[in-house]
Amino acid sequence: MPVVNGPERWAGPPVDDSGGPPDNGGMDTTLFATKADLSDLRADMKISAAELRESFAELRADMHKVDSEHKKWIMTTVLSVMGTGVAVAGFLFATLRDKPQPPQPAQAPIIITLPSQAAPPAAK
Repeated sequence: MPVVNGPERWAGPPVDDSGGPPDNGGMDTTLFATKADLSDLRADMKISAAELRESFAELRADMHKVDSEHKKWIMTTVLSVMGTGVAVAGFLFATLRDKPQPPQPAQAPIIITLPSQAAPPAAK
């Protein structure tokens, strides 16, 4: 972008300083070129917006598919874990409940032995 009102190195046409914005005669050409670039850019953006809408619709469908797949996997996993837990608990309860208890060993009898006493002294 050329410097319009700058240092002495400016080698373009003279600048009009009649109280308005500086203009060296090429302002209209630059303005029209910028407007043409902007209209091309707007047309590209409109095409891009339509493509974005289509892309977002595809993305939304893919996300819905992934979400439903995750829900299926989670439900399958939860039901499998619960089923396995119930089966293991049932097996353990059945095993522990039906197991006959071993007979209790008879307690050894308690034997109390009294010390022998000396004969009472004879009465005189």
